[in-house]
Amino acid sequence: MKQVVIENPVINSPFEEPKRHFLFSEEGITNEIVEARRESSYFVPIPRPKKKGKQKQLSFQTEWTQDRLKANEFINHVRALEKRISCEITFPRLLGYRYEFPNETPAANFTDESRLVLSTLDVPTKTENAPREAKSPQHVFSGCRQ
Repeated sequence: MKQVVIENPVINSPFEEPKRHFLFSEEGITNEIVEARRESSYFVPIPRPKKKGKQKQLSFQTEWTQDRLKANEFINHVRALEKRISCEITFPRLLGYRYEFPNETPAANFTDESRLVLSTLDVPTKTENAPREAKSPQHVFSGCRQ
């Protein structure tokens, strides 16, 4: 594997969304620039063996390979899809994208990921009002007990 030297590793502005990235191949990072935003991912570290004696240390280039790359599914699901980049609109201090719906009524499709369960443990069952005066008012509902 050859050594890759990147002269200027900063290719994006810190004040806007990244528009370019360095390509990762099977051998690791390359100096080829891709004109698109990279999907969110992370590298899974593999711990070094705890054997005594002289250890063979992994070089920086072999640690950052494609087989250790894992995608952040949730983050990639939230970001705008490549096929909908043309629908994306950007304004200062406003993020999002626009989609023109056809004349038909849009339908909501819910999955197991969008389902939320609410139980009585999530709802407060006792409410206490602090009085302005020293004495707390008492409310008696005698008609409800019949």
